[in-house]
Amino acid sequence: ERLAYFGEAATEQLAGIDLLVLAGTKAPVSFFAYPDKPSVLAPEKATQCTLVDRDSDALDALTRLADYLDALAWVRSLGGLGAALSRCDRNLAVIERFVADHDWIHFLAQDKSTRSNTSVCLTLDLTPDQVKALVALLADEEVAYDIGAYRDAPAGLRVWCGATVEESDLEKLMPWLAWAYEQIKQRNT
Repeated sequence: ERLAYFGEAATEQLAGIDLLVLAGTKAPVSFFAYPDKPSVLAPEKATQCTLVDRDSDALDALTRLADYLDALAWVRSLGGLGAALSRCDRNLAVIERFVADHDWIHFLAQDKSTRSNTSVCLTLDLTPDQVKALVALLADEEVAYDIGAYRDAPAGLRVWCGATVEESDLEKLMPWLAWAYEQIKQRNT
């Protein structure tokens, strides 16, 4: 909502706010020469927070702030931070069960205490070229995109298991990993 031009109307608009977020602008002020009228329009008790200054991209900053607030609301809808973290743990458990049942796939972080429950990195008993072929096969089948390990990491897979991922989707992915592994092994025998 655009702030009114005249001080009285702007003061009414801002009455009752406790936080004023400034994006690409300075704090609102009115003409200073009106007798008995404040030139500062925001309530005295309102906290002012400058998100970005006038030389920055205010639209980008506001879009990012809106995304952040949406994310917080989404986490609250799950039941809060604890529920989101539990979801990550359940997602990791899907992969842990799969790795335990298959001797050709391993966690890059072998020590469980250092293993991430969000960005899960796996190694395979395949050559780097075979891993690339497996990653490409999964993409060609429209099963998984951008699942290859980071460029500087050992050849392998990187699976996002954060709270934004449904446990059931990971359960659907696991048989595809086994299928793709067998396809790649058969090509090279």
